[in-house]
Amino acid sequence: MRNVHEDVCHMFVNSFTSVSEEITGFSLEYNEKENEFQSAQNVKIQSVGTFRASLFFSMDKDFEQAVFLAMAKNISAKEELRELLIGEFINIISGHALTRINNLAGKSSRLTVPLVGVSCWDDKEKFPKRCTVCFQSVYGKMRMDMGYECDFC
Repeated sequence: MRNVHEDVCHMFVNSFTSVSEEITGFSLEYNEKENEFQSAQNVKIQSVGTFRASLFFSMDKDFEQAVFLAMAKNISAKEELRELLIGEFINIISGHALTRINNLAGKSSRLTVPLVGVSCWDDKEKFPKRCTVCFQSVYGKMRMDMGYECDFC
Protein backbone atom coordinates (compact mmCIF):
# COMPACT_ATOMS: atom_id res chain seq x y z
CA MET A 1 0.00 0.00 0.00
CA ARG A 2 1.29 3.43 -0.95
CA ASN A 3 2.10 6.03 1.73
CA VAL A 4 0.31 9.19 0.58
CA HIS A 5 2.24 11.39 3.05
CA GLU A 6 5.56 10.32 1.53
CA ASP A 7 4.09 10.77 -1.95
CA VAL A 8 3.01 14.34 -1.15
CA CYS A 9 6.44 15.32 0.22
CA HIS A 10 8.15 13.55 -2.68
CA MET A 11 6.00 15.44 -5.23
CA PHE A 12 7.14 18.75 -3.78
CA VAL A 13 10.80 17.71 -3.85
CA ASN A 14 10.54 16.47 -7.45
CA SER A 15 8.62 19.52 -8.61
CA PHE A 16 10.97 22.02 -7.00
CA THR A 17 14.11 20.35 -8.33
CA SER A 18 12.75 19.88 -11.86
CA VAL A 19 11.14 23.30 -12.33
CA SER A 20 13.73 25.47 -10.57
CA GLU A 21 16.39 25.11 -13.24
CA GLU A 22 13.90 25.87 -16.00
CA ILE A 23 12.93 29.21 -14.48
CA THR A 24 16.19 30.33 -12.84
CA GLY A 25 18.89 28.68 -14.93
CA PHE A 26 20.48 26.97 -11.92
CA SER A 27 19.71 23.66 -10.28
CA LEU A 28 18.18 23.07 -6.89
CA GLU A 29 19.12 19.87 -5.08
CA TYR A 30 17.28 18.17 -2.26
CA ASN A 31 19.30 18.26 0.96
CA GLU A 32 18.45 15.76 3.71
CA LYS A 33 20.18 17.95 6.28
CA GLU A 34 17.79 20.56 7.67
CA ASN A 35 18.71 24.13 6.74
CA GLU A 36 18.81 26.82 9.41
CA PHE A 37 19.13 30.51 8.59
CA GLN A 38 20.43 33.50 10.52
CA SER A 39 18.74 35.88 8.12
CA ALA A 40 16.19 34.82 5.54
CA GLN A 41 13.51 36.03 3.18
CA ASN A 42 10.29 34.25 4.14
CA VAL A 43 7.34 33.59 1.86
CA LYS A 44 4.02 32.01 2.73
CA ILE A 45 1.55 30.54 0.27
CA GLN A 46 -1.53 28.44 0.88
CA SER A 47 -3.50 25.82 -0.97
CA VAL A 48 -7.27 25.63 -0.71
CA GLY A 49 -9.63 22.93 -1.94
CA THR A 50 -9.16 19.17 -1.72
CA PHE A 51 -5.54 19.70 -0.66
CA ARG A 52 -5.45 22.30 2.11
CA ALA A 53 -2.00 23.48 3.07
CA SER A 54 0.16 26.25 4.41
CA LEU A 55 3.65 26.41 2.92
CA PHE A 56 6.32 28.53 4.56
CA PHE A 57 9.52 29.11 2.59
CA SER A 58 12.79 30.48 3.93
CA MET A 59 15.58 31.53 1.56
CA ASP A 60 19.00 32.66 2.63
CA LYS A 61 19.92 36.07 1.24
CA ASP A 62 22.31 34.74 -1.44
CA PHE A 63 19.68 32.33 -2.77
CA GLU A 64 17.01 35.03 -2.74
CA GLN A 65 19.32 37.36 -4.68
CA ALA A 66 20.08 34.67 -7.28
CA VAL A 67 16.38 33.92 -7.76
CA PHE A 68 15.59 37.63 -8.01
CA LEU A 69 18.27 38.25 -10.64
CA ALA A 70 17.18 35.20 -12.66
CA MET A 71 13.52 36.21 -12.55
CA ALA A 72 14.32 39.87 -13.38
CA LYS A 73 16.70 39.21 -16.27
CA ASN A 74 14.47 40.92 -18.88
CA ILE A 75 12.90 43.61 -16.69
CA SER A 76 14.31 47.14 -16.42
CA ALA A 77 12.71 48.29 -13.12
CA LYS A 78 14.17 45.38 -11.18
CA GLU A 79 14.42 46.35 -7.50
CA GLU A 80 10.86 47.69 -7.29
CA LEU A 81 9.63 44.26 -8.37
CA ARG A 82 11.73 42.16 -5.97
CA GLU A 83 8.82 40.93 -3.81
CA LEU A 84 6.64 40.27 -6.84
CA LEU A 85 9.36 38.21 -8.57
CA ILE A 86 10.26 36.22 -5.45
CA GLY A 87 6.54 35.53 -4.94
CA GLU A 88 6.20 34.45 -8.56
CA PHE A 89 9.08 31.98 -8.16
CA ILE A 90 7.33 30.43 -5.14
CA ASN A 91 4.01 30.42 -7.00
CA ILE A 92 5.50 28.60 -10.01
CA ILE A 93 7.32 25.87 -8.09
CA SER A 94 4.39 25.36 -5.69
CA GLY A 95 1.90 25.33 -8.56
CA HIS A 96 3.84 22.61 -10.33
CA ALA A 97 3.67 20.42 -7.20
CA LEU A 98 -0.01 21.21 -6.67
CA THR A 99 -0.82 20.18 -10.24
CA ARG A 100 0.72 16.77 -9.52
CA ILE A 101 -1.31 16.49 -6.30
CA ASN A 102 -4.48 17.48 -8.15
CA ASN A 103 -3.78 14.72 -10.67
CA LEU A 104 -3.30 12.20 -7.82
CA ALA A 105 -6.51 13.31 -6.10
CA GLY A 106 -8.55 13.62 -9.26
CA LYS A 107 -9.86 16.94 -7.89
CA SER A 108 -8.64 20.52 -7.96
CA SER A 109 -7.07 22.75 -5.37
CA ARG A 110 -5.63 26.20 -5.98
CA LEU A 111 -2.96 28.46 -4.53
CA THR A 112 -3.45 31.79 -2.82
CA VAL A 113 -1.30 34.82 -3.60
CA PRO A 114 2.17 34.43 -2.02
CA LEU A 115 2.96 36.71 0.92
CA VAL A 116 6.60 37.80 0.72
CA GLY A 117 8.38 39.10 3.80
CA VAL A 118 6.26 37.44 6.47
CA SER A 119 8.07 37.10 9.78
CA CYS A 120 6.61 33.86 11.10
CA TRP A 121 4.56 30.83 10.17
CA ASP A 122 1.46 31.65 12.18
CA ASP A 123 -0.83 28.77 11.17
CA LYS A 124 1.53 25.78 11.35
CA GLU A 125 -0.47 24.15 14.16
CA LYS A 126 -3.66 24.24 12.10
CA PHE A 127 -2.78 21.21 9.99
CA PRO A 128 -2.34 17.62 11.23
CA LYS A 129 0.37 16.56 8.77
CA ARG A 130 3.75 18.23 8.36
CA CYS A 131 6.65 18.02 6.00
CA THR A 132 9.99 19.88 5.91
CA VAL A 133 12.17 19.76 2.82
CA CYS A 134 15.47 21.55 2.33
CA PHE A 135 17.36 22.43 -0.80
CA GLN A 136 20.83 23.54 -1.78
CA SER A 137 22.04 25.37 -4.88
CA VAL A 138 25.36 26.87 -5.91
CA TYR A 139 23.89 30.20 -4.74
CA GLY A 140 22.56 29.20 -1.34
CA LYS A 141 19.79 27.39 0.48
CA MET A 142 16.02 27.22 0.66
CA ARG A 143 13.73 25.44 3.10
CA MET A 144 10.02 24.69 2.87
CA ASP A 145 7.91 23.81 5.89
CA MET A 146 4.43 22.61 5.06
CA GLY A 147 1.40 21.75 7.13
CA TYR A 148 -1.44 20.09 5.26
CA GLU A 149 -4.54 17.95 5.21
CA CYS A 150 -6.41 16.47 2.30
CA ASP A 151 -9.60 14.63 1.48
CA PHE A 152 -7.69 11.75 -0.15
CA CYS A 153 -5.09 11.03 2.54
